[in-house]
Amino acid sequence: MNRIYGFTNENVFSYQSLYNFSGADVLSVLGSGDQYFSSLLYGANCVEVFDINPLSWDFFVLKFYGITTMSFEEFYKYFVNLRMNSWYYFETLCKYMPTDVSKRLNDLYHEYNLLSVLIRSDTGTNFDDSIIPYLNKEKYYQLQTLLRNRKLPTFYLQDFSNLSDKLSDKKFDIILASNVIHYIYNTEAEHERISEYKNLLSYFNCPNIQASYCWGQNKRYLNEILNTYKENGFDIDVVNPNNKSQSSSDYVISLRRK
Repeated sequence: MNRIYGFTNENVFSYQSLYNFSGADVLSVLGSGDQYFSSLLYGANCVEVFDINPLSWDFFVLKFYGITTMSFEEFYKYFVNLRMNSWYYFETLCKYMPTDVSKRLNDLYHEYNLLSVLIRSDTGTNFDDSIIPYLNKEKYYQLQTLLRNRKLPTFYLQDFSNLSDKLSDKKFDIILASNVIHYIYNTEAEHERISEYKNLLSYFNCPNIQASYCWGQNKRYLNEILNTYKENGFDIDVVNPNNKSQSSSDYVISLRRK
C-alpha cells in the first residue's frame, strides 16, 4: 500500500536562504506538498511537481484546497491535530476538489475509516513555523491568497531517473529533489552512487539543484556520504534540524552550476 507524507521531514524554511526563489521557475518533488507551498511563499513564479506515488497527488490536492478554503485554525485542527480524521472537514473539502480526486479519496476513507493510516511513519512531526513557514498564521494567509489566484500545478507522475527526458525542452531555475537518490538507488549504498547521481542531474537544464537532504541523527556513514558529495563537487550547507529532539544539525546537499 502506498503511503504519503503528511508534512515534510526536512527543514524547508532553510531553503529560502540557500536558493533565490524570486521570480524562479521551480521543479519540485511533491511528497507532502510543503516544498511547493514554501516555494510560492519565497516568491517563485511557477512551481511544477513530480512524484512516483500517485497517492501523493490526491493528498496534495486535499491540502491545497484545505489551505485555500479553511481558516488557519481549521486547517491546523484538521491536518495537524486530527491528522485528517474528520468526516465533517473531509466532506466539506471534497466539494472543492476535482471529481476524480474526491472519488479516490472517498474510496480510501471508506476502505480504511481513518485517513491517518495512510501517513508514513517517517512523516514530519515538527509543526514549527521555523521549519514549515506557512504554519505561521500570517504566512498561512499570505499563502492562501497566492493559492486562490492559481490553478493546481502541473504534475508529472514519473520516476525522477526518467524525468529529464520528458522535460528536455524545459529550463528551471531551481530543482528541489528532496531525497530521490534514496528511491533511485539503495539507501545504504548512497555514497557509492553519488557520481552516477551527479551524471543523472546533469541532464536537467537547471543551475541550482537541491540534490539531497541528510539528517544528522540516526544516519549511518554520514561523514563518508558528506565527504563523497564534496569530492564530487556538491555544496553542503548546515541547517537547523527538523527533529526537535535532535541535537545535531541537518545537511542540505546542492549541485550548483556557475
